[in-house]
Amino acid sequence: MDRIESTANPFIKELKKLKNKSDRYEKGLYLVEGENCVKELIAFKPEIIDCLLFTEKYENEFKGFKFYLVSQRIMESLCDTKTPQGIVALCRMEKQTNIYSPICIYLDNVKDPGNVGTIIRTADAAGMKTVILSKECADLYNSKTVRSTMGSMFHIDVFYEDEYLSQLKKLKNEGYTILTGSLQAEKSLYEYDFKKKTVICIGNEAHGISADLYRIGTENIKIPMPGNAESLNAGVAGSIIIYEAVRQLNG
Repeated sequence: MDRIESTANPFIKELKKLKNKSDRYEKGLYLVEGENCVKELIAFKPEIIDCLLFTEKYENEFKGFKFYLVSQRIMESLCDTKTPQGIVALCRMEKQTNIYSPICIYLDNVKDPGNVGTIIRTADAAGMKTVILSKECADLYNSKTVRSTMGSMFHIDVFYEDEYLSQLKKLKNEGYTILTGSLQAEKSLYEYDFKKKTVICIGNEAHGISADLYRIGTENIKIPMPGNAESLNAGVAGSIIIYEAVRQLNG
């Protein structure tokens, strides 16, 4: 067992740099913190784990991985939560894949890590297998995004486009309907047939779906809003659409 006591340890200093997006992508590494997320990681994607770091609380719980026993002070320096649970995994980023399911989710420049994580978690709960992030979305490997997914990012395929709308254009050519949402749409969400191959597009929190995305979209729907609210949170809107698809597909 390797034990690290000092926050000045060179390895710990390198791990702290992973809080910066540029350092994460330069090294191809990121941190996963918290017991639930780490357990889901171990259960579904153990092959991407480089090592585990934990406090004495977890000393006898996790076996079969390279690990370091660290002080609570070190754990606090690595985690963004005020009271970290005491376990962190160092993981390797996965290469993008092109595995699609009959219904895919596309996030169009969704900026809030909490919204990105919530939609990934909802898609997973609904049994969907593919979430595509546009390049300007919140970083998947941001600690808040990772926590918000509650481990769902390890259950399904989540990846970034290399070029804006490139994946959507490819899917459209493969027969998918590109479904966009707008308050001005004539068709209600509940009139759409989710039994056909569909990409559900969820827009930016402030600006909604981009004009470029609308131009390649094939159908436009709206979520009925009989009340007085002007709009819905991106995560909430996405969840409503996803679960209408579940209702139609599963009854």
